Amino acid sequence: MPRAVREYAPHILSMAASRSLAKLPPVASSRWCLVLTCALLAHAAWGVSRLPGKVIARRLEQIGEHRDQGAAAFLFAANRLTGAEAIDWVRANTPPNTVIAWTGDVKGAMEFAPALLWPRLLVAEHALGKSAQYAGRRIAETTRDGRRGRMVLVATGASLRVEVR
Repeated sequence: MPRAVREYAPHILSMAASRSLAKLPPVASSRWCLVLTCALLAHAAWGVSRLPGKVIARRLEQIGEHRDQGAAAFLFAANRLTGAEAIDWVRANTPPNTVIAWTGDVKGAMEFAPALLWPRLLVAEHALGKSAQYAGRRIAETTRDGRRGRMVLVATGASLRVEVR
């Protein structure tokens, strides 16, 4: 019996209860570990056997589509959104440690943008002001369609686009 149980058991438990505690097998015995491992494996096998083959095939198909299309195109298509090409363009034309200005609706296509553009930081356009830096990072500037200026990701519900302002 462990020392702590011997010292405090008489005060907390009756003598009969402390004797029954002493008779319990140790939890770390190899027999108990084997029983628990077998029970866990049986539980896992039972759970896997209940999955229909269609579910696994459909998930593998989705994984293949994600790999082929890319994260932005897959997520935007699956959620009936447009603007995945804007995400891809921003990723291709900005360094990772920059700030991207954004404006528009928070719901819809914009919900995916922060995760897809990470480690770039998205900050609301009105919070940036006229400075060239924010939180020690450069604010992204670009040239697009012959115009040079600050890159702004514009979200309008179910779509995203890049503008130069």
